[in-house]
Amino acid sequence: MSNELVDDNAIEWKTFTSKNGAPFQVGVKKAAGMIENESEGAKSEPPEDKKAFDIAVDWPVGDDTWKPTSEQVITIAAITRYRLFSNNQDRVDGDGSIYDWQLGVTTTEHYDYIFVDGTGDIYEINVWIDGNHSVRYNSSNPNITHIKGT
Repeated sequence: MSNELVDDNAIEWKTFTSKNGAPFQVGVKKAAGMIENESEGAKSEPPEDKKAFDIAVDWPVGDDTWKPTSEQVITIAAITRYRLFSNNQDRVDGDGSIYDWQLGVTTTEHYDYIFVDGTGDIYEINVWIDGNHSVRYNSSNPNITHIKGT
């Protein structure tokens, strides 16, 4: 697994609202394509060979290096690695907001992914292109406890 650096200027960030009403941002490489979300259009349905899933995970906050996922997460959710780290609390993001945490995942399938943190709040990424995807958010318990996919 590489510890590749991604220039934040090469990321397009869009702001959404979590289940609990908190703002969060989803980002992908600008050249990778568009970011979709239910609020921007019709929700995609998974291809017929894909099944919805709900997997319990224990992804604690760590450093910004990539960590491999479990065989279950790779096989069912098609997420090969993740990283969950402090988003440098002293940095103000481009829209003037501060997001304390950043979750990155590498996907090999197209799903509407829902990540659940320790407070039960959810952050959604509708993946249309394989590769790296990121979410920036605030939470009093940022550890990821579940991954859902539709």
